[in-house]
Amino acid sequence: MEVYVAYQKPIFDTKDPTTVKGFPRTFEDALILENRAALSDLPDKAISERISKLVKSKLADDELGSELFTLLKSAEKAEFALECLLLDDEKALKPPTYIEQGLRWFQKVVDEHVFENDSKLLKEEANP
Repeated sequence: MEVYVAYQKPIFDTKDPTTVKGFPRTFEDALILENRAALSDLPDKAISERISKLVKSKLADDELGSELFTLLKSAEKAEFALECLLLDDEKALKPPTYIEQGLRWFQKVVDEHVFENDSKLLKEEANP
């Protein structure tokens, strides 16, 4: 049995992959830090407006992460999640890197399992 452990990882600068921009502490931190452009125009609702203002700010990612952590400790995460789901461009948000890597690993394991099962079925059908 294979096990994959997913966890928040540092976010690197896209222009300089050796430079760490921030360390997300929660799923929401990672989602926001990796989707700053997409989340800068959230609807003007209480939590989204505060997040949008933080995202538009000139804070460095580590400072932004600290501010988001403080905000999201007490904020309505469900409201924020729904607003993200209702963005005009449903493909604007990308999953945090650690989630995307976990999903790729899972897809690989599923594909291998399906291939093995299909191969067994084909052999059984060929040799009844």
